[in-house]
This record gives sequence, structure tokens and C-alpha cells, in this order.
Amino acid sequence: MQITNKKFLVYGAGVSGISAYDFLQKKGASVLLYAPKGSAVPDEYNVTNNITKAIEQNFDYVVLSPGVSIIGNKNISKLKKSGAMLITELELGYLFCKGRFIAVTGTNGKTTCVNLINHVLNKNNYKTFLCGNVGTPITSIADYTDENSVVVCEVSSFMLEAVSPNFKPDVSIILNVTPDHISRHKTFDAYYKAKLNITNYQTENDFLFVPKELENTVTKAQKYVILPKKYKSNLIGDFNNLNLTFCEAVCALFGISSKQYKIALKTFNPIKFRLQKVGKKHGVVYINDSKSTNPDSCVKALLSMKKPVVLLLGGSDKGNNFNQIFALKNKIKLALIYGETAPVLENDALFMGYKNTSKYENLKDALNYLYRFVKRGDIVLFSPACASYDEFNNYVERGEFFNNYFNSIK
Repeated sequence: MQITNKKFLVYGAGVSGISAYDFLQKKGASVLLYAPKGSAVPDEYNVTNNITKAIEQNFDYVVLSPGVSIIGNKNISKLKKSGAMLITELELGYLFCKGRFIAVTGTNGKTTCVNLINHVLNKNNYKTFLCGNVGTPITSIADYTDENSVVVCEVSSFMLEAVSPNFKPDVSIILNVTPDHISRHKTFDAYYKAKLNITNYQTENDFLFVPKELENTVTKAQKYVILPKKYKSNLIGDFNNLNLTFCEAVCALFGISSKQYKIALKTFNPIKFRLQKVGKKHGVVYINDSKSTNPDSCVKALLSMKKPVVLLLGGSDKGNNFNQIFALKNKIKLALIYGETAPVLENDALFMGYKNTSKYENLKDALNYLYRFVKRGDIVLFSPACASYDEFNNYVERGEFFNNYFNSIK
């Protein structure tokens, strides 16, 4: 990809957008950053808040941040008509990565899988780079890779929405696809297709790993259908056995034996905020599952519990319904619901015949009243099943808030 003497517009000033801007500028490109008014952008950046004037500048490329939806986006349509080529931050970084590239997507389990694959490869002396939706933009690591590197990249549906033939990973994994992000993709079918974009341009020299329910996925890559095996690990929940099987199968491509994999697995601990046992106070166990941003992940968490829990759930609305959560009545001792989705959660609970709920305006209020409902022997499960954006910048900030609450209990 030629960068010098080309004009780039980076559309979006989130973490990935800023990383793309820095990456391009270091390579001598002419770069303009579009940031909506109110965005926190350093003064030294060449930035505009006026997209209309930016469109008139005849850019060669428009680099899209994951947070920018192309569905119904009139500005993106105008940029395409002006002759600009659209490219995602994912693709931009991918084009400059050397070595082998593993891409992992799915509604749930992505973060655990990329961290575990990275952990096992590291333990077996591979030089790896963990990036993508896990928190590190791919453009921030691309120039540090070499022919011996393995890039392990968590890929979200947002990152795959506008993917082009530029992106063809050596190894792709689709862990699962269940309803999520409907407010962004508008329909489940569109969300499903975005996930499958991960294999669109793979060739017969590449590999695709899918679960049984996705065995009919069309691909040119060598396809492996994964069936779960049982493992001994530090992870909570039998559902993780499928994730662990995916990881073992991928690591086998890199010459790692089953014995080597299981040895490395012994030292792998749960990812922070993903069914993380925070601790126990006054006989009450607290589990932080802030990474739960959709109903399916909350269901998996509930099914992992050995007895009914005091459940905290709520947050910003992504267009999901929560019937499947409240269908597990025998797993929920009490549900404290809060935030933007509280009315939806309350209605879905009643629809499923579950009435033991207590509703709050926000997470802080719910936690302030939590002590009234818990007693020795209880499990408090914080598994929100929703995005965090009505109160927090992301699930990490939300998870830290819960951990701080736990630490404040005297």
C-alpha cells in the first residue's frame, strides 16, 4: 500500500483513530483527522470538526475507526462518491504486519481466546503481539512485527463491517454468533454477515475454525469444525471448554502438542472482568463479569453458577431482549436491574413470569442498596448483559467501579 504522496482522512478520534493518525503521519502521509465537536484531541493534531469541508478535499483514502457505522451514514456515502477508497483501521494495520496473523471473532469468548492463544504461544517461545478489540490498536503494533512474529487479534463486528479484500488472515476463528449490537447493525442478519466477513477473502492456504452450528459457513480456507473437549483449568464455567478446544486446535497449527498446551493452560487465569472472582466478604462471594455486554454472556454466567445468585444487570440499550436470562428463574435469587435498560429488563422479567426484581436509576444506586438483600452464603454476580455507555466509557471502567465497591465493604 502506497502512503507517501497520498491524502488520508482518518474518520473518528477514538483510540483506534488516534493510533491510525499517528501511524500514517510517521510514514510521511498527508493526514487529516475528523473528530466530532467535543472530542479530546491533542492540539498538535491536524484536525477538523467540519466533515462537509473535509469531503471537498478529495482524499485518496478514508480510514474508518471501529466506532464509525457505515450503515445509513451519508458522510461516508459522499466520501465514496468523491473517489476516496475506504479502509478500516484493522486493514491498515494488517497490511503492514509481518509474520503470521490470527484473527478471532464471535459474540462471546473473544477476549479469553486471544489472551489464551497469546499465553500459550509465549510459553512456547513465540514472539507475539496481542491487539485489536482487546484494547491495543493494530496500527500501534504493526511496525514492530517481523517475519517470525505472530499477531493475535481480537476482531469485533464493528471492525468487520466494512472489511475489504485487503484483509485475509492466515488463521480465522468464529467462536459463536448470537444476537448482539442490533442498534448498530439494525438486524441480526447484518450482524451475522459482519462476523462471517472474517473469512470472505481467505484462500486455500489459510485456516478457518468454526463451531458445529456454523459448519456450513462458506469459505475457501481449510475449515475445521470444533467440538468441545473437557479440560482442567482456572476458568469458571463449562462453556469455556469449547473456547479451550478452539485454542488448542489453533496452537496445534504452530507445532504445540496437546501436552505443551495443557501445561501452559495451568498458568492461565481468568481475564479481568470475565467471571472474575473478586473475593469474599462477610460470607458473600462477589463475581465481576463486567465483560458481559449481551444476554447470551449473562446466560452463560448464570449456567456456570452452582446455586441461585443475587444478579446485578443493566446498562445502555443495544436493542436486545432479555427473555433468555429470566427463563433461568431457578438461577436467580434476586435481580437488581439498573440504567437505561431497566424498563426493558423489568418488562422482560414479568413476561417470563419472574417478579423478584428491584429497579434503580444507575449502578451506583443499585450497589448502595445491595447490602439490604445479601446474607452469608450468597453469591453476588455482576453480569450486566448490556453495554456500559449510559454511565461509563467502557466495560473496564464499569468493572473497576464494581471492584472499588467490593474493596469499600468493611
